[in-house]
Amino acid sequence: LAGADQVWLAQLLEDVFGQVRVPALEQTADKFEAFIHEQGLVFCETQCDKAQHVTRAIPVEQGIILAGPRGSGKSTVLRAVVHCLSEGEQKVAVARINPQVMTVSQLFGAFDDSKMSWTEGYLPATMRALLRDSHNGLALLVLDGQVDVTWTESLNSALDASRVLCLASGERIVCPERLTFVMETEDLAHASPATVSRCVVVYVDTNPTAWEHILQAELNTMQLLTLSLPAGDTSTDPSASAPSTTATASASAAVASLPAGKAAWGHSSTVELLASLARSVFPPAFAFLHRQRGQGVAV
Repeated sequence: LAGADQVWLAQLLEDVFGQVRVPALEQTADKFEAFIHEQGLVFCETQCDKAQHVTRAIPVEQGIILAGPRGSGKSTVLRAVVHCLSEGEQKVAVARINPQVMTVSQLFGAFDDSKMSWTEGYLPATMRALLRDSHNGLALLVLDGQVDVTWTESLNSALDASRVLCLASGERIVCPERLTFVMETEDLAHASPATVSRCVVVYVDTNPTAWEHILQAELNTMQLLTLSLPAGDTSTDPSASAPSTTATASASAAVASLPAGKAAWGHSSTVELLASLARSVFPPAFAFLHRQRGQGVAV
C-alpha cells in the first residue's frame, strides 16, 4: 500500500479491532531501529513497517516482490530483515542475482545442439549452492532487477503451491519451504499477472524527506570521524606516519575505513557548513524538478 492508503487501512483496522498490541512485531521494530543506528543511518518509521511486512511474509510465502522507486530504501529494508532474522540460533543465507544482465538461456540453462549437452543456468546453480550453504536455515534468493515477463514466466512454477522449478532439460527442482524468492524491482510495469498473483507485493513508498535522511546519515559519518580524531590533529592522510598512541591509531583506522575523498570532510566546521548549504539548496531544487515533471518535461 502507498502512504495515503496505509492511513485509511490503519484507521479501518482500529475501528474494527481496536488497538491490538503484537509483542513479536514490537520486538522486530526494536531490532530494526537498533540495526539502523548501528549502520549510521537515520531511523524511518515507514521503512520499519515495510521491514515488518517482509519479515512476516518470508516464513509463509514462496515469492516476495519488494517494489518501489530508486532511493526509497528497498535494499536497506532487506538488509535489516536479514539482520533481524539472523539473530539467535536461526541463520539466514542470501544470494543476489541481477536477471537483467543475462539472457534467459544463461539464467535458467540451455541445451547445446552442437555438443549435445545441457548447460546449467546461473539461477539453478546459485539456488543449489544457496541451499547447501544455508545448513537447513532460511535461504533468500534475491533477484535484483526489473521484473520482466521474459524471465519470470520460467519461474512461475516455483512460486505456486507446487514449489517446483521446471527446467527445459526436463529436470524438476523441488524448492523447500525455507527458500524464498525476493524480487527487488522499481515497478511492475512489465510483470505478468500470473507472477504478481503468486507473490506478496510490499511497496516501499518514496518519502518526501528521504534526502534529509541521506544527508543526516552522511553528516553522522562525518561527525563520528570528527569525534574519533585526536585533539589538534588536522591530518587526513591515512598513510601518514603517526605517533604510536592508542588515540592516533584509532583515528587513523577511522580515516582509512572511509571511502576515498570523504576523509577530508571530517571537521566539525566543514560538517556544519555542508549541512547548512544542503538544507538551503536541496528543497528548491527538488521543488523545481517536481514542477518540471508535472509539466511533462523530461528531467
